[in-house]
Amino acid sequence: MSNETIPYHWTIARWTNNIDKSIMNGQIVFLKCDNGTPLLKNKAYTMMNLPMCNYALYRDAIEQQKADALLPEDSVQRSASEMTLASILKTYRPMGSVINDVNGDSDASNNADRVVNVCISGRQTTFNIWGDIHDGDYLYLKLEKCEVKGTDFNLTIKQYNKTQDEQHTMHCYQWVPCKASSICRWRAQSTNPKQKFPSRCVEIGRVFRCPRGKDYDLAHKDKLHFVHNLSDMVSKTYLFEIHWNILP
Repeated sequence: MSNETIPYHWTIARWTNNIDKSIMNGQIVFLKCDNGTPLLKNKAYTMMNLPMCNYALYRDAIEQQKADALLPEDSVQRSASEMTLASILKTYRPMGSVINDVNGDSDASNNADRVVNVCISGRQTTFNIWGDIHDGDYLYLKLEKCEVKGTDFNLTIKQYNKTQDEQHTMHCYQWVPCKASSICRWRAQSTNPKQKFPSRCVEIGRVFRCPRGKDYDLAHKDKLHFVHNLSDMVSKTYLFEIHWNILP
């Protein structure tokens, strides 16, 4: 594997509640796009880290449920209204992990757009939300249906107990980490017809180097917790070197 790192910088808009200040070095980030519109360098985009993106999917599902409630139960539009995997992949695009940024200060009065430098290919550190990983393992983010509640989400780093207010429980698509060994790369991108709700794995890179003696197993519920709770992701997992392979 090459040691070269390919950075790509994006201009990102400020959030009204300053939650974008939680986007920091080492975090996996996504860009919200207009359902497949080509990315432009001179445009300010909405950037999200992994918990923020999963929360956005949760909110999308709630809003869609409200819209469906206004339609007849036998409406074809209602039965086909749920966001498909294809539309999610076009709207929320994984880009890599943050290297550094400009205007990422804590001054709430600073309204200038941030410029975030993201590693899209090559070596960069990120948080181990996959569990027991080894050098060379293939790493994926899987879109799958999960049961989620608003209070599962903590989108801040410093306040470990600051969760979102929503009490509503939803079955909605979420990004969940999964992996394959270095000798068993997953290649199939087609959905499984036997699944009630189709899922999709997106390959994001491979383990370049992980610290020795820090292996730990994560159950599915633990992985879900870390992709919902940013404070615990940052404080309770360790950084390792990933070799990204994401092209914008």
